[in-house]
Amino acid sequence: MRALLPGLLTRYTATLIGLQVLMLILFVVAEALGWDEDLFRAANVAILIGSATTAGNYVGQQLRAKPSWSLSFGLAFFMSLVSLALGTLLFALMMISGGVEAAEVSGLVDEMGLGSVGAALVFLGFGLLLSYPVTLVGLRIGAGAAAKLAQKEDAEKAANATA
Repeated sequence: MRALLPGLLTRYTATLIGLQVLMLILFVVAEALGWDEDLFRAANVAILIGSATTAGNYVGQQLRAKPSWSLSFGLAFFMSLVSLALGTLLFALMMISGGVEAAEVSGLVDEMGLGSVGAALVFLGFGLLLSYPVTLVGLRIGAGAAAKLAQKEDAEKAANATA
């Protein structure tokens, strides 16, 4: 599993960041046109599935088979943690740049009544709860497609070798 992590992390992170930037550009254009932002909330699911599918494709190519369920669960959890870390970093950058006021965050934390550590734990818990299943599905889709293609290539090589 550890041999898969560098390539998996590179593909997942690059795709996740690229799709997020594209979504941000589309959001700015749509907001200028007066469109509703509900569509873009749903698009976050598509971003997670697309990023996980890219990573799953890499895993399927490397293993030349669909990964076991236990490996899939572990890789999906790792990718969910990466997406949460990137989201937290993006939020911190937004706060530093002045896009989100500290008073707004403090007001939200006060409304929750949990304190800052409790609010952060709730945020991380819900982030994992929402991103993990979507990431697992994307990983299995990508790995399954790559594994089928690899098996087809192997069968063609075997047929050509015997001919």
